[in-house]
Amino acid sequence: MSNFCQAFFKKRDSFFEYYLKDHLGNVRVLFDTTGKIKQRTDYYPFGLGIARDVPVQTQAVRNGVNRYLYNGKELQVGTGYLDFGARTYDPLIGRMTTVDRFAEQYVYVSGYQFALNNPVINIDMNGDSAWKVTNQWNDNFIAKFNKTLPGYIQKYIARNDRYTCDDLGLSLIMDFAKENALPFQWKTGAKNFDAASNEYSDFASFAHDVKAMSGAPDFQNNSNTVPVSAESADAGGILLNARPGNERAHHVQMIMRRSDDGGSLLIKQGNFVAWPRAQRLWGSGDPDSMRYLGTTVQTGSYNMLSGVWRNATLGSANHRFAKEERLIFRVFNFTNWNR
Repeated sequence: MSNFCQAFFKKRDSFFEYYLKDHLGNVRVLFDTTGKIKQRTDYYPFGLGIARDVPVQTQAVRNGVNRYLYNGKELQVGTGYLDFGARTYDPLIGRMTTVDRFAEQYVYVSGYQFALNNPVINIDMNGDSAWKVTNQWNDNFIAKFNKTLPGYIQKYIARNDRYTCDDLGLSLIMDFAKENALPFQWKTGAKNFDAASNEYSDFASFAHDVKAMSGAPDFQNNSNTVPVSAESADAGGILLNARPGNERAHHVQMIMRRSDDGGSLLIKQGNFVAWPRAQRLWGSGDPDSMRYLGTTVQTGSYNMLSGVWRNATLGSANHRFAKEERLIFRVFNFTNWNR
C-alpha cells in the first residue's frame, strides 16, 4: 500500500491535522500532531464508507472531523454526495447525479456512470470523464500537442497557477495526455511513474507526485525525452540549461514556436521565486507545500544568432546566455510510452 501524509492548516483553530491515503487516493486515517487518531474510514469499491462505528451512523453525519474522503473528494454533508468538481457523485448507488458531458464518447454505458463502471482499473478525475488509455501516440497526436501548447498556457495564466521550470513542462504533457486518453510514463531518480498502473486512480495525486519527485535532470533521461538538433527545435521542444562542464541540467524552458525568420525561439517557463538558495529545501519543489517557490508563467525569447536570452515578464536580458549556459535541445519521447 502506498500511503501519503500531508498537513492541513485550519485557520479558525490554528492547528495541523495529517491524513494517510491508500494507493487509490482514498483518505483512510486522520490524526493530530500527537498521533491521536481522529477519524478512520474504510470503503466499498464504489466509495461508500463502511460503517464500523457503534452505534452505526450514516456516512453523511459521521464524518464531521474531515470531509475529504473517497478519491480525496469532499463529502457534502446532508446529501452524502462527493464533490468531483464538474459533477457530484452518489457513492450509495455508484452513479453521478448529472449526465457526463463526454457521454457521446461512451455510448455503451450510462451517461451517469462512474469510472466506466469499474473503479478498480479506471479513474474519474473531476466527474466528467474517466482517464482510460484508448489511444496511442502517433504523428497526429504529436502534432496536436505541439499546436495546442499555447492554449494550455493561457489556461494556466488565467488561473494564476504557479510552476517551477520542470513542473510547467510536466503539467503540459500530463494535461494533454489525460485529455486525449494517451499513455504517459516518467522516470525519475526516485521513482518510475506510469499513468496506467494500478498504483493511482486519481489524476491529481498522480500529477502531484510526478512533479514533486521530478527535477530538471529528469528531462535528460532518454526514456523521457530524446535529443534533437538546435536547427530542428520548434513548437513542443524543450530547451535545457546546464552549466559548462556540468552534465546535469538545472533549468527547463518550453519552446512555443520558432520565429518566422527562424532565428529566435519563443519560450514559456516556470521558475523559482527570488529566494536564498538554501530555502529551496524542505518542500520548495512540492506544489502542495506552503514552501513551494514556483512562479506564474514567464514569457521570453532566445535569439539563436546573438545568443541573447530576454525574459519579457521580468524585463531582463542576458547577453551572455549562450556562453554562460550549455544549451541542450530535446523533445518528449512520446512513442516510448506506447504499449
